[in-house]
Amino acid sequence: MIRKSIKLFFDNTSFLDEKREETLIHFANQVTKVLGFVFFIIFVLSHFFDLTKLVTGSVVLASALALILQHIIRDYIMGLTYLFERQIQLGDYVIINGNRQGIIEEISMRHVKIRQYDGYLYTISYSSISELQNGNRGKRRVTESLVLSYRQNPNDAFKVLEEVAKTCNEKYEDYLLKG
Repeated sequence: MIRKSIKLFFDNTSFLDEKREETLIHFANQVTKVLGFVFFIIFVLSHFFDLTKLVTGSVVLASALALILQHIIRDYIMGLTYLFERQIQLGDYVIINGNRQGIIEEISMRHVKIRQYDGYLYTISYSSISELQNGNRGKRRVTESLVLSYRQNPNDAFKVLEEVAKTCNEKYEDYLLKG
């Protein structure tokens, strides 16, 4: 019901853009899945155990688990931070830690998945992200490399690149960084 109501809410409102809504729906689906599992386990255990003793013991257990699972907890908190600060969303072109770059395919509670142009899918936990560059924010400069056959005349390739660059500069002038 919670998932359906969230989906209905975003279908009937338009104060967020579509990519942002998709990201929030995906994130809410994962949160409700985890919370539903936890409540189900508590419900099942309540039929076999006295919950007052279980709650008292669970405080000690929760403290121990928090120490053991601190990296996972950090991933969850950082995931919420990235989501609510609107630093990334589905479909953004990102460079993470200077060595992984691609399009964001999935944002979960613990990690982000990016698809590089060579086809590889990388899963990166939020706690391992020390530097994040988002190519969909603001203006950016396009740098392109080209591999030629040794028989190809480089001047001909350069002329073609100049024509393509001129066309792109005219068409995407508002999105490109000049200079």
